[in-house]
Amino acid sequence: MATTSNRLTDLYQEALESVTATPENWLRFLQSAGRNYRYPFQDQLLIHHQRPDAIAVLEFSQWERRFHRGIRRGSTGIAVFGRSNGRTHVRYLFDIQDTNERANSIPVPLWNVESGDYGPLLHMLEQKFSATEPVLPIAVMTTAKQYTSAVVSLRWEEVQKAQVPVTQDALERLVENSVAYLLLCRMGLADYAIFYPQDFDALEQFRTPQNIHLLGDVVNMASRDILTEVAATVRAEHLGQPTFFAEEPKNVYDEATKEQNTHEGGQDHDDELSHQERLEPSEPDAAPGDTRNREIRPDAGALPDRAPAQPVPDPADQRDTEPAPAGGAAASGGNAGAGYEENAPAGAAEAGEPHGVDRPDEQPEAQHRGNDLPDADYQLNIFGDTQEPEQSGSFVRKEPSRIDEMLQQAELAAELSQEIGQNLFAFEAGNLEPVNLPHETNPAEPSIVSEPESSVPTSNFRITDDNLGCGSIRQKFANNLSAIRLLKSLEAEGRNATPEEQEILSRYVGWGGMPQAFDPENTSWRSEYTQLKELLEDEEYKAARESVLNAHYTSPTVIRGIYEAIGRMGFTTGNILEPACGVGNFFGMLPEDMSGSLLYGVELDSISGRIAKQLYPNADITVAGFETTDRRNFYDLAIGNVPFGNYQVDDKAYNSLGFNIHNYFLAKALDQVRPGGVVAFVTSRYTMDSKSTEVRKYLAQRAELLGAIRLPNNAFLANAGTSVVSDILFLQKRQRMVAMEPEWVHLDKTEDGITLNRYFVQHPEMVLGELSTESTQYGREECTVRPFPGAVLSQQLHEAVQHICGTYVEVAMDEAQDEQEDSIPADPNVKNYSFTVVDGTVYYRENSRMHPTQLSETAAQRVRGLIGLRNCVRSLITLETEDRPEPEIEAKQAELNQLYDAFQQDFGLINSQQNRRAFSDDDSYYLLCSLEILDEEGQLERKADIFTKRTIRPKESVTHVETAQEALTICLNDLAAINMDYLSQLTGKDAETLEQELSGQIYRLPDGNLDAPTFVLAEEYLSGNVREKLREAKTAAEQQPIYQPNVTALEQVQPEDLSPAEISVRLGSTWVPESDIQQFVRELLQPPWYMRSRIKVHYSPYTGAWQIEGRSVDSGSIYASSTYGTQRVSGYHILEDCLNLREVKVFDYVEVDGKRKAILNKKETAIAQGKQAEIKQAFQDWIWKDPDRRERLTTLYNERFNNLRPREYDGSHLVFPGMNPEITLRPHQKNAIARALYGGNTLLAHCVGAGKTFELVAIAQESKRLGLCHKSMVVVPNHLIGQWASEYLQLYPAANILVATEKDFTPARRKTFCSRISTGDYDAVIIGHSQFEKIPLSKERQTMLLERQIEDIVQGISEAKQAGGDRFTIKQMERSRKSIEVKLKKLNDQSRKDDVITFEELGVDRLLVDEAHLYKNLAAVSKMQNVAGISQTESQKASDMYLKCQYLDELTDGHGIVFATGTPISNSMVELYTMQRFLQSKTLEYYGFQHFDAWAANFGETVTAMELSPEGTGYRTKTRFARFYNLPELIYMFRLVADIQTAEMLKLPVPKANYHVEQLEPSELQRAMVRELSARADKVRNKMVDAAEDNMLKITSDGRKLALDQRLMNPVLPDDEHSKTAACAKNVYDIWEKTADQRGTQIVFCDLSTPHFDGSFNVYDDLRSKLTGMGIPKEEIAFIHEAPTDVKKKKLFQEVRSGQVRVLIGSTSKMGTGTNVQTRLAALHDIDCPWRPSDLEQRSGRIIRQGNLNDQVDIYRYVTKETFDSYNWQIIETKQRFISQIMVSKVPSRTMEEADEMTMSYAEIKALTTGNPLIKEKMDLDVAVSRLTLLRSSFLSQKYNLENQLHRYFPAEIQRLEQKIQSLTDDLQQVKATATSESGALSPMEIDGITYTEKKPAGTAILAACERKTTVEEAPLGSYRGFSMGLAFDSFQKEFQIILRRQLSYPVTLGNDALGNLQRIDHLLDGLEGRLTGAKRQLETTQEEIRTAKQEAEKEFPKEHELREKAARLQELNSLLNMDERDDTVLDDNEVESETPEYSCVR
Repeated sequence: MATTSNRLTDLYQEALESVTATPENWLRFLQSAGRNYRYPFQDQLLIHHQRPDAIAVLEFSQWERRFHRGIRRGSTGIAVFGRSNGRTHVRYLFDIQDTNERANSIPVPLWNVESGDYGPLLHMLEQKFSATEPVLPIAVMTTAKQYTSAVVSLRWEEVQKAQVPVTQDALERLVENSVAYLLLCRMGLADYAIFYPQDFDALEQFRTPQNIHLLGDVVNMASRDILTEVAATVRAEHLGQPTFFAEEPKNVYDEATKEQNTHEGGQDHDDELSHQERLEPSEPDAAPGDTRNREIRPDAGALPDRAPAQPVPDPADQRDTEPAPAGGAAASGGNAGAGYEENAPAGAAEAGEPHGVDRPDEQPEAQHRGNDLPDADYQLNIFGDTQEPEQSGSFVRKEPSRIDEMLQQAELAAELSQEIGQNLFAFEAGNLEPVNLPHETNPAEPSIVSEPESSVPTSNFRITDDNLGCGSIRQKFANNLSAIRLLKSLEAEGRNATPEEQEILSRYVGWGGMPQAFDPENTSWRSEYTQLKELLEDEEYKAARESVLNAHYTSPTVIRGIYEAIGRMGFTTGNILEPACGVGNFFGMLPEDMSGSLLYGVELDSISGRIAKQLYPNADITVAGFETTDRRNFYDLAIGNVPFGNYQVDDKAYNSLGFNIHNYFLAKALDQVRPGGVVAFVTSRYTMDSKSTEVRKYLAQRAELLGAIRLPNNAFLANAGTSVVSDILFLQKRQRMVAMEPEWVHLDKTEDGITLNRYFVQHPEMVLGELSTESTQYGREECTVRPFPGAVLSQQLHEAVQHICGTYVEVAMDEAQDEQEDSIPADPNVKNYSFTVVDGTVYYRENSRMHPTQLSETAAQRVRGLIGLRNCVRSLITLETEDRPEPEIEAKQAELNQLYDAFQQDFGLINSQQNRRAFSDDDSYYLLCSLEILDEEGQLERKADIFTKRTIRPKESVTHVETAQEALTICLNDLAAINMDYLSQLTGKDAETLEQELSGQIYRLPDGNLDAPTFVLAEEYLSGNVREKLREAKTAAEQQPIYQPNVTALEQVQPEDLSPAEISVRLGSTWVPESDIQQFVRELLQPPWYMRSRIKVHYSPYTGAWQIEGRSVDSGSIYASSTYGTQRVSGYHILEDCLNLREVKVFDYVEVDGKRKAILNKKETAIAQGKQAEIKQAFQDWIWKDPDRRERLTTLYNERFNNLRPREYDGSHLVFPGMNPEITLRPHQKNAIARALYGGNTLLAHCVGAGKTFELVAIAQESKRLGLCHKSMVVVPNHLIGQWASEYLQLYPAANILVATEKDFTPARRKTFCSRISTGDYDAVIIGHSQFEKIPLSKERQTMLLERQIEDIVQGISEAKQAGGDRFTIKQMERSRKSIEVKLKKLNDQSRKDDVITFEELGVDRLLVDEAHLYKNLAAVSKMQNVAGISQTESQKASDMYLKCQYLDELTDGHGIVFATGTPISNSMVELYTMQRFLQSKTLEYYGFQHFDAWAANFGETVTAMELSPEGTGYRTKTRFARFYNLPELIYMFRLVADIQTAEMLKLPVPKANYHVEQLEPSELQRAMVRELSARADKVRNKMVDAAEDNMLKITSDGRKLALDQRLMNPVLPDDEHSKTAACAKNVYDIWEKTADQRGTQIVFCDLSTPHFDGSFNVYDDLRSKLTGMGIPKEEIAFIHEAPTDVKKKKLFQEVRSGQVRVLIGSTSKMGTGTNVQTRLAALHDIDCPWRPSDLEQRSGRIIRQGNLNDQVDIYRYVTKETFDSYNWQIIETKQRFISQIMVSKVPSRTMEEADEMTMSYAEIKALTTGNPLIKEKMDLDVAVSRLTLLRSSFLSQKYNLENQLHRYFPAEIQRLEQKIQSLTDDLQQVKATATSESGALSPMEIDGITYTEKKPAGTAILAACERKTTVEEAPLGSYRGFSMGLAFDSFQKEFQIILRRQLSYPVTLGNDALGNLQRIDHLLDGLEGRLTGAKRQLETTQEEIRTAKQEAEKEFPKEHELREKAARLQELNSLLNMDERDDTVLDDNEVESETPEYSCVR
């Protein structure tokens, strides 16, 4: 730095030597100094020497902060001296000509003296300087003379001490002339600045630096004081019309330019002074372009690390190729500064932050600077000729001052002016050509920019006056005007306010309560209105006028009370935010003990914000709306008085909340403060008192209310002039969001009946006045608080804050951080959790601190390089996002390329391990990783597109559209909802017009809110539960007809009612009323009449259990013990088991070794189960038998379940701002994204290749952009984290994501990383499945959930006891309660407390889960026993996910979860229910399906069926879900969340698969071993072997191995030539040989017998051995198990894709998701059968996949007959049936009878593997019975319909027809009685009271009546032939009708023919006889239909006998195949402890 300062010193010395070398040089300097009069002399000298044409100079930061102007690329700074902390350093200034405007630039007020200013200036000069001359130039020179004399006298002692050889008179003349010349030039009066060389003779005595500095300082002092007053006067005259650089700068300066040119070109100066010789300006010392003498070139080695990029410019730089911007031409004569703002000193630089001078070649040098100025620009007119002045050795002679002579000449000119009537003082300025401004680019920005130096100390104002802001309205108005005038003066002068001036500024109170000042019609305020209008600019005036409603002032008393409460909490220092800070009174009242805090303010109003900056220069105040700022989790305290109002703020992140402005400020402020931070706001009382609890719920979830104070209505009366009730709220941000509703969320009533917030009802001491009501202007009674008489508000507040309970806790830091004492406060401009460089040291920002890093030098260099890359990428992203011009983009891309190439050369790839270790903690690391596209080997394949292309689609802002439809599309894109105000803004149409134009596309919700209706899309409103919506709409339409369109539309989309035959009802269906079940029990078992009242049926929603109360009182009756029961089991118990979906079993008990053992009594069980089947069938026969019950239950079912209409989502209108334009989403992807955005929780059930990743990414980004969520968390498989991050940034390059790695969840780092999630404002957080599980829910929430379960159980126990429940049920529930209590006790154990951040604290409100099927193992609690597919245990992983989903559901109301998987149902029906529990918990609760049993009872049926036993030789009983009913209702419910896309639906370009089944005969050894397995199974079943020695699991496993290869049972067994491996090897070799030319590849799946690499036998080695023996090279065969790491897998997969490896063998688990080897795959081989259909789908998905080069592929499946293969394939078939129904796109059948192609292939395989003929017969019977059952169901449906017609329809029809015949007969008699005998005559016709007897007049009268009609409703017209006539208009047919009425109504359509209309009427009446005949015939037909219907209804199902016969044979086969008569089954106690004890006996 010393070297740079020395060079600047040399430049300064050079300037000193030249400035007084000649008078011409001195005068040039004075011209420049006049434009920079506010700077000290040394700065003026350096500015002039480097940039003589400078107009207005400021530092870079000042241009940026004050005026929002940027510096053009290539601009060079003006180097001047600065001082800070006692050190001298270099700082840089930039001229306004080097700046460019931005969209948000603030006009630069540059003053200019105009002719209209002469009068005020003369008045000012007279008042301030006693200059009484009437002509301005004379007055200026007089002022210069008089004031300079005083200044010289003041400084004369210093001159004497300096021993300057000059007299005081000579010095006075020199200074007088200099000051006069400077003033006249600056004021545009340069033509009167006529001086001679001898006027500056004394300059010779000022040649030493000390003397020159003294002279310059004296001139500076005198001229600055005068020009300051001049500037203030001119600005006072020109306020409201500032001069600034606009789009057409020429207009601003045309007048001055014209005047100067006219004067210079039209006057020869032929006056009495013309004989004097004049001096012309001398040429500059250096030639153009010569930079040898001016530039500062520091050595590269001497540069400091943080030197700015701009060099000290060369004064001789050329400017020919870069013209000055508009107004920036070189000075023109003495008027150079005219029209421009004077320069303000830049102020003191930041202490301790020196600036360096960078290398001169880093930026292009600007041309034509220094003293090389064209002659045309310097027509100074100073001297008459170039004769040298007379020299004098000593400047001592006394002679008249040159000013005295000019004054005399001016007086003479004034006299002549009066005589000739012409103003001789008029002049015109020279011509200034405007130059177009080039587009702005910023110079290289220094690390820390110094604040400007200023002579005024920068200290914050302190408020000491409690009455500040009080006074009358006019006094406040005057204070406001004084403050604004002073503000504009300070800004024009570019300086800070003095303490005295701050006092004036502090009295600005805004315009709240001053509407008079803005009313031009208010005569008493006309003067004030005029002043205000003239003072403010148009925008300022508009803003001031709009603020009269909500700009209110906060009194110091209230502020002091708030700070007292904050102080009591323990707050001392921190980051303090005041949004809507006004002039910053909260900052002014900051207590001394909090003065160490950093202050941040935000203010929308320009005047208030700029005043606040002057009052609090040490605070960071942003003049902008609160919505434009965002520093989440940064502040420790948010304090202030927020604006009130019933309107909203447009902030995308909060628009979806719909909060009013005061509530919006509260919501956003909570996000800005860190967890534990405090928000203390004065807000509207409606925040606490609003009827809607929505806002308070939102706040309560995020913050704890520490206390609230309700102020009296006069609290702001004195200061703000407003009487309003407001509250002070103290909120402390929670560590996490919680779903709770504390007391203060709700309202209550006081004893006097006043409704207000419950907090104030419970804490009346916090209401500082008397509660009462007052009538508002709207006629409502509103709560108010009248002040207590004589109460002192300050004392009241002091007492109230004692009740505010809260403790402020400072930011907790890790121990490692505590040890680092050299951390520094965080720079807000540095992104949180990012690296930065300060003074050459690498720092890492964490929240409010930046900590130095401990890095090696090499690592530090890596980090510095990556920081540069990061900043460049971020800048490029910003440019693309803002859609900047292509040259800017290309320039930044070139810079990025250069930086990247340099970094890669030095440090390698960004993705390298070394760079990852160094920079992975930076939030932008994965953004940098995305710059590189790597190949399979991890090498650089190419650079990312961002280096060469635009990769961000900018948001196109549309401000106007023509149609409502266009506006609706834009609104959905911008807000994701319908906002009528926004639509009106876009179209200019009112809401009513828009609603009409969008009729049918949008509907208003019938919520009764007519003032602010809510509108939704038609597809949303006309979907979902449309029956419930219709009921609501009808109710609303009865009150408000405006809702009638809702009713009409909903009626058209109602689901068609289901008939009884279509509804499956079974015992246990929870929707059937208890009363109906109770009636069935009584009718079936027929208890005696006196017992019936004791037998009742109950259903408990808490336990999901049915109970029959009093079931033992009638256990001995015939029906209960014999007909429907047995001697061992009562019919009541069997029926109760049916209700609870349990299979009845009977046990006997024996004593074995002192222990009681339960033995299943097969005989009694079989009998009881037979009775159970009879009861079930009896219920089926009974339930629909009674017509009334049938109709009632059908209606109930339709209303409750058949009420859903799936919504179709259309995402075609989505535009996705910020998305990579190179990527186009497919229609199904857009639709899926729309579903997640506009719907609720979503399941993306999309097949492989559908693009789920991009869907999830777009959902996360759009949700954040639209404000639908604050933070998304994406949970992905661990191994896909890096790939996910890459694809995320590929789609959205500007996304702000956080990516978790394994190391982030080590115990040492987990808390830190979770803190990053919690405090960071990320678009998304990407985290692995296992890491997600490590983030726990809070202990409080877990406790709440467990206690809720205990409450449910206790309620269930209570109900069971009241209903007389059995002992076992109560005992079971007690056991469950104790189990949960144990969990609760463990949870409350603090001994092992792990202090980590919980899931709630992360701030996550949207969860996106990839591969969600991995969470399917969620337990379903069920009363059903031993049912396949129902798990009673759950994985911790699934349980954790479920609890978090419950939390998010409560937080987001079911809108926060998105699951994605290709296999949502992979194994069983339970998985569908599991997905619904995750995503549809509220839906399940609505339908009463909280319990799995209730869900299963309605949609599924457990059947105990005969299935192939595991050994494959027989059948056994197994209870499983194999039959499903009411599928459409289930699927519609599921599809409320599920977006299903199969490969068939998407028609993806995949190869066609040809399936082959290889049937293999077992060897004799295999047959023998299968028989052995059967024997082993018998022993296990009969408990003849210890379970540790052998069990069914071992048998099943051995059976599967045996089916694969017999050597797996014993390796010494021989190889079977017909084995699976042999058959597979042959097929593999054939295809290998056939596809040799294409190097086709094959994949073999085998889940059993994987290689162990220990020499033991396995199928893998055997297959490879066979293949190599056939001739396939060994290196072309690979096992997936040989690639255990991800790196090796990538290499292996690449070899398969290239054909280097042609046979790949592996298991499903290792070659499932993520195995992309399809390129050359020609065949796939399934050697064994997996357990799950999804496994088969995963297998086939490896080859049937996009990217396969083959058009057709082969899939081989190998099956060994008579082995376990048949069992395995049957399981797959059973599971696939249900899955197929769910995944089909069409509406499913009502039952599960159909199977798709894949299912049939399984069935075929099963048949092929079955050898038993009985099994084949059973399969045929299964099909036949199913077909007959379906026919019987159809027959019964028709029979029930006929019965309904006989019971209801036909009787009503007969009655209707008989009544019609009677009426027609009566009307016909009247017609005959009135018939006319004359042809063409007219019976008398009365029309509108007039009787007509002729046809033509009557017809004309009818047409006239039609013309008069204005409504469509029927109106009386008259009468004719005994019939009344009414006239109506059919709006649908667009025609008039006459309705004839007597007994019946007869409409007649009218035409335009008067006579024709009468003929139509007569024709109708004459045709009544034909109508009567038709009615009689219809009656006869109906009576015949009744007879036919009765005959058909009495018929029985014709194939009933065949059905019963086949069903009986099927039951017989089941017994033959399963039941044996060997020993009874013995079970352990623990196997039957859940069985019902009543069914057993002890023997």
